[in-house]
Amino acid sequence: MMIFATSLPFPEIPRRDDVDILKLRTRCGSEIVAVYIKHSKANGTVLYSQGNAAYMGQIFELSVELSNRLRASESNTYAGIEASYKCLKEMYGVIDDQLILYGQSVGSGPTVALASRTPNLRGVVL
Repeated sequence: MMIFATSLPFPEIPRRDDVDILKLRTRCGSEIVAVYIKHSKANGTVLYSQGNAAYMGQIFELSVELSNRLRASESNTYAGIEASYKCLKEMYGVIDDQLILYGQSVGSGPTVALASRTPNLRGVVL
């Protein structure tokens, strides 16, 4: 399956070279927003699956705007983490033994589902 990713420009959010804001299409046909933050000295990657109504710091305005447009469902949460995982592997070259899955609240369900199919992860945080 091919990754469909589009860079999202948001004038109200200052542009940074070390942050990518992407819109990913899932296998269900829905779209999610992914934020990839680069750090030159990182030796691992965290895939964070947020909980219901979680505050995502500086992208709060983006989260509010998207919540008005996106449909939430259980199948979409599983498809969302799969699309994020595929993006990390294909676009950023992340390998499983460098990846830590972090699921908060309702985000823990999709995190556990992905972890159960991905045996060589560095870790899982619930």
